[in-house]
Amino acid sequence: MKFIVSIVFFLGTFQILAQRPFYYVSSQDTVLLDTTTFRNVGVFGKPHTSFNLGNEGTPMHPLVMDQDFFMRGAYTYLAFQSLKENRRYSVFKPVTEANYVTGSKLEQHFNIYHTQNFNAKSNFSIGFNKINAPGYYNNQATNNSHLSANAYGSGIGKRNYTFDFNIQYANLLSALNGGMVYDTAFIDDVNELRDRKLLEINLQNASQQLKYWKIDLTHSLDVFSKKDTINERGQTLSVFQNMAVMSKQRDFYDSILNPIFYNQIFNDSNITNDVLTYYQYSTDLGVNYKLSQKYKASLASGIKPSLNIFNQASVDTTVFDLHGFLNFWYQYEKLNIALQSEYLLNDIYVDNDFHLNGEFSYLMNSKNKFSSQIQMKRERVALDIQNYESNNAKWSNTFEKQSQNFFEIQYEHQDKLKKYVSVNYLDLKNPIFFSYDARPDQVLGFGQVIQSKTGISGDLSKRWYLQGDVVYQYFGGYNVFRMPNWFTQAKIEYQFKTFKKKLDLCLGMNIVFYSKYKSKEFDPVSGQFYINSDQEVGNYPFADVYLKGRIQRATFFVMSTHPHEGLLGYNYFLLPNYTALDRVIRVGVSWMFLN
Repeated sequence: MKFIVSIVFFLGTFQILAQRPFYYVSSQDTVLLDTTTFRNVGVFGKPHTSFNLGNEGTPMHPLVMDQDFFMRGAYTYLAFQSLKENRRYSVFKPVTEANYVTGSKLEQHFNIYHTQNFNAKSNFSIGFNKINAPGYYNNQATNNSHLSANAYGSGIGKRNYTFDFNIQYANLLSALNGGMVYDTAFIDDVNELRDRKLLEINLQNASQQLKYWKIDLTHSLDVFSKKDTINERGQTLSVFQNMAVMSKQRDFYDSILNPIFYNQIFNDSNITNDVLTYYQYSTDLGVNYKLSQKYKASLASGIKPSLNIFNQASVDTTVFDLHGFLNFWYQYEKLNIALQSEYLLNDIYVDNDFHLNGEFSYLMNSKNKFSSQIQMKRERVALDIQNYESNNAKWSNTFEKQSQNFFEIQYEHQDKLKKYVSVNYLDLKNPIFFSYDARPDQVLGFGQVIQSKTGISGDLSKRWYLQGDVVYQYFGGYNVFRMPNWFTQAKIEYQFKTFKKKLDLCLGMNIVFYSKYKSKEFDPVSGQFYINSDQEVGNYPFADVYLKGRIQRATFFVMSTHPHEGLLGYNYFLLPNYTALDRVIRVGVSWMFLN
C-alpha cells in the first residue's frame, strides 16, 4: 500500500522540489544531502534502539517497540530480514559517496552509492553495502552483502508518464554458535576466562544464510488531464500498475551436531541442512484521480492479485490472493490527511484480512506541528508458523488470526532546539511468539503496549550539539514482547576548528541505558528470539566516545565503543549466553565526490 501513497506524494511535491539540488525522498520526507556538517559521520552498524548477538551483522532484536516488530506481516518469522531502503535522489551533479570502517576486532564495513540525474525529471542510483566481521566468540563470523538500484522518471511526454524501478538483493551469512555453554565463566575476574575465544560455545559449526531479492516496477500514465499552467489548478485521471517479483530463502546448516544442545534430532544425527524458500509474484492495477484547487486531493483504487509459493519439507503450497485497495489523500494549507485501506477479497476464512491506516498532520505555525496515526489490521498466520518440519524442529499448529490496533499522537516544537513528545497505544489480539521449547505458540487473548517518548535535539550554541531521547514502555496483558520499561539515549558533541580553520573537528559521547528486564533467548535452529527463562539483563550503561573530522567533503572518525569495560564489573549481557562486546576501537573514513 505504501507505494501508492509514495506516488501521490512524489507527483504532488516534485514540481515544488525540482529546483532544490542534492536531496532524496525517503518515507515521504525530503532530506537534503549532508555536505557540510558532522551529522551522520560515524553512523554504521545496528541502531542503538536494537541489540544483536554481540557481532555486527548478526540477528537483531529491538529494545524499543515498533510496529514492524509488533506484527511482522503475513509471511514468515523464519526468514525475516531488514533491508536497505531505496531512495529517490535528485541532484544537479553526479554524486558518489564511499565509506569504510574498520575495527580493532578486524571487523570491516564498506558501502558506496552513486546517483545522477539524466535530466530534471529522471534519476538513477545504485548502492552496495558490505559487513565482514570475524566476531568475538568462536564461530561468530558474519559476511553480509546488500545491493540496491533505483531509477525513476516523472512527467515524461504529453501523457505525463511516470515510472519507478527498484532492485534489491541481500545475502546475509552468519555463523551461529548457540551462545556460551557457561556464561558465568565470563563474569569471573580472571583474564583468560574473559577471552571469548577461550570460552566454550554450544555450536562449533552452525550457520544461517538469508537470501532476499526483489524486482519491482511501478508506472502510471495520465489518460485525462486538464490543468491551468499558470496556477497549476485542474484535475487528472491516471492509470497505474505495479509489477513485482520477490524471493526469500533461509538455510540453517550444521555439519557436526551437538546432541546435548539440540532438543530434537529427527532425520540425521550427523548433519543438518534445512532450507525454506518463499516466492511471490504480484501486480497492482488501479486508477488515481487527482484534483488541485485551493486544496490538493487524490483518490486511488484498484486490485492486487498475488501468487505466493512456499517450499519446505512440510510446506509445499501455492496460495493465490486477491486484494482490493482504496486510498485517499488530502492537503489544504497546513493540513495533511492520508487514508489507506486494503481488503483480502478471496479469503477462505470467515474473518477476512484487512489493513486500515490513517495519518493526520497539522502545521499550527512555523514552530509547532501536531500529527497522529491510526492503524488497524487483521492477518492470517504464515504457513511456516502453522506447519514446519526440519531435522531439529517440527510443529503442526492451528492458530487463530492476529488483529492489531495502533494509535499515536505526537507534538513537535521546532525553535533553536527541536523538541517532541509522543504517546502511542498498541493492542495485539491472539499474539504469536516463540515459547519455551523454541516453537511457535499463541495465546488467545491480548497483549498491549503503552509507549511514551520525548526527545530534544539541536545546537545549543555554535560549538555544542545535544540530542537526547527517553522512552517509557508499559506492557499489559500477555507480555510476549520482553523489552525494557525504560530506554534512554543521550549524545553531546563539541565542535571546533583547527589548522587555520581548514579542519573541522568534533569531540562527542553517546550513552545508552535501559532498565533491567526479563530477556528472551536466541534459538539458532529457527533464527528466532524466544521466551525460555526469567533471566534478567540490562541496568548497565553503554557508551561511545569519538572524534570526528571534516575537510570539505571528506570526513573521518575514531571511536572507542564500551571504553569503560571492566570498570563496573563484567556482568554485562545482551541476552542470556551472549555478553556485550569488549572495548573496541573503530576508525572510519568517508568521501563524497561531486562530479
